[in-house]
Amino acid sequence: MFLITLAGCGNDPDTTSGDRGAVVDDPATPSETVTTEAAEEATGAPTEDTSSEPAEAGLEARLLTAAELPGANDETEWTVASTAAEDGPFGTCQRFDMASLGAGDAVVRTFTSNQDTVEGGQVLAEFSDAKSAWRAHQVLKTWHKKCAEQVEAGTVEVGPLDSLAQGTAVADAYVVHYGDKGADEQQWDGVGISRTGPLLSVVQIGLVGQDYNYPAGQEPAAEAARLALAKLG
Repeated sequence: MFLITLAGCGNDPDTTSGDRGAVVDDPATPSETVTTEAAEEATGAPTEDTSSEPAEAGLEARLLTAAELPGANDETEWTVASTAAEDGPFGTCQRFDMASLGAGDAVVRTFTSNQDTVEGGQVLAEFSDAKSAWRAHQVLKTWHKKCAEQVEAGTVEVGPLDSLAQGTAVADAYVVHYGDKGADEQQWDGVGISRTGPLLSVVQIGLVGQDYNYPAGQEPAAEAARLALAKLG
């Protein structure tokens, strides 16, 4: 489910939500232009000039491992299913791949679990500089706002974008759930976004269930966003 974007002509969502607690956390580095139409919505870019070096370690080394990825519960055991270059949009809300947003390199890791209804994945992209990564991050925020338009389902609800970390190292998270109207079980996709310097990560942890009972800010994808941010360095 992580490498296929759902159709954008679905039913009208029951509820949608804008960003909550969003801040302008612009890096102060020069930028290349983001190449997709979605990028035109990213405004307010910084203008100061400070350099940001690309990551020295390979992208794969900065991906979360099966041991590091938070589970849906204490019984979740992850296994890495694949690690490869990104070849399409990743996750429920993403409309284009990272290369279309200007990334020079992007890698995807997918995970399976010992629970049939739980799966996970991460895409990690490296841009030419911190400003370019910031611009791509703004596009991801726009896609969050418009995510309900992506999902074909009887019921769609997109939760608010919660800020987990601010400054030069930034993390956000949100949850989208969807399914047949009136169905006992729904698909719940938690999304965690992490950015520092020229690196931008998106983790998605999906599960099928009747509810999604986690303390605010402690959802699996939120925890994954923090862990990913620490690993980006």
